[in-house]
Amino acid sequence: MIVIAEKPSAAKRLADILLKEYVREKHRGFIVYKRDDWKIVPLVGHVIQRDFPRNYKSWRIVRGLLKAPIVKYPVKKGLLDYLKRHSGEEWIVATDYDREGELIGWEAVEYAGAEKVKRAVFSSMTKEEITRAFEQLKTMDMGLVMAAETRTEADLLWGAVLTRYMTKELGDFYSVGRVQTPTLRLIVEREREIQSFVPREYYVFRAKVGECWAESERYEQKFPVDLKKKAIVVKKEERTVKIPRPKPMDTTTFLREANKMGFSPKKAMRIAEALYIKGLISYPRTENQTYNFPLEPVVAMIRNSRYGRWVKFEKINPSRGRKAKDHPPIHPTGIPESLGPGEQEIYEMILRYFLATLYRDATVRITNYVLDVGVEVRCEGREVVDPGFLEIYGKYAEKKINLGSLDVKEGRWVKRKTKPPRRYSPGEVIALMEKLGLGTKSTRAEILHKLYERGYITGKRSIRPTEKGMRLVEEMER
Repeated sequence: MIVIAEKPSAAKRLADILLKEYVREKHRGFIVYKRDDWKIVPLVGHVIQRDFPRNYKSWRIVRGLLKAPIVKYPVKKGLLDYLKRHSGEEWIVATDYDREGELIGWEAVEYAGAEKVKRAVFSSMTKEEITRAFEQLKTMDMGLVMAAETRTEADLLWGAVLTRYMTKELGDFYSVGRVQTPTLRLIVEREREIQSFVPREYYVFRAKVGECWAESERYEQKFPVDLKKKAIVVKKEERTVKIPRPKPMDTTTFLREANKMGFSPKKAMRIAEALYIKGLISYPRTENQTYNFPLEPVVAMIRNSRYGRWVKFEKINPSRGRKAKDHPPIHPTGIPESLGPGEQEIYEMILRYFLATLYRDATVRITNYVLDVGVEVRCEGREVVDPGFLEIYGKYAEKKINLGSLDVKEGRWVKRKTKPPRRYSPGEVIALMEKLGLGTKSTRAEILHKLYERGYITGKRSIRPTEKGMRLVEEMER
């Protein structure tokens, strides 16, 4: 029995769950976990590379690439030869269950020529989930394989032709990609908006009434104001509004929340993958925002752990968002004994976010005053009536309003300027990529990392394009 894992850490986790006791058989460049007739073999991502024939390697060839055949080159030859020697055995592909994982597993199957192949499908690496997946084996999804292979070939054609072309034209190395370059253009377009922005001056009248600073609407010019000693209440409005609890966590939401904590998308995803391999969270690449599994056991697990203080409710009432035929929303699947740098913060964020989706909405009271102090001014107060899910996750800035009296203590005109749009944060770029259909849940963080790596963008919290990034977009447009 050959079990194919996507990476060494996943192979060890599978061995710990399925084999319990095993022998580590060392080979050049990889380790096989063995017991009886079981062999768990780790891949290292793709074992087949798609490229053009060697006679197309010259960067002088550009136009001819569109008609060039795409050939497959094996990488990690020693690993593939080992698999080929065992092609007659029964195989179970246990790579990540998504487009990329399906292709990675199929590459090994196809190269080795294995015929007796089953698929283990799981969304978390807990003992229960892995055991169930190996008891209920499925067949490989060739639709996913073909989709991933088509995307890979499209990326190669787009990237190779345009990278060679732009590099020749501009006299320096310029990498172009099917997803990375449109993403770069979004960042460049925002920078152009900022650079071309012409601020406009305007005035507001600010007055202190009792304990509240009130402010008028915008005016293009100042005008004389006969400041009253006591304000007149023109209107008072009170309304109670709900702040909805969050929807279950998909990949884009996870990256956005992690980015608020200071984690880059690439680092956040790396930590999430480590937590997944340890069996502590579900698969972190998902588009699903609707729970499709029993929630009670997960809540009970948390309630009976050191994190039980965050279970603020008895009745479970999950929120719902987009429903996808995908892995479940990201949620905790185990309780850690100890965690490494960054892992504790990311794990607790996922756990608290999950609990927040099961709790009730928050309720706030908003009070608005319109006051006449010689000119109409407004002040607003916000007060939390029922914190609901905010007890577990999130923040809400209260601004309690208490006029105390209607005495006008001071008032003056203040000159301001309109502001340009903000630069995108990494989390906002990834959300925009999702909205526009750029990349996939599995690739967006890596695409953004490539733009940094290739010197096209800079800035951790606020992204701006470099001169090189600006030039590439300008020349691509031209």
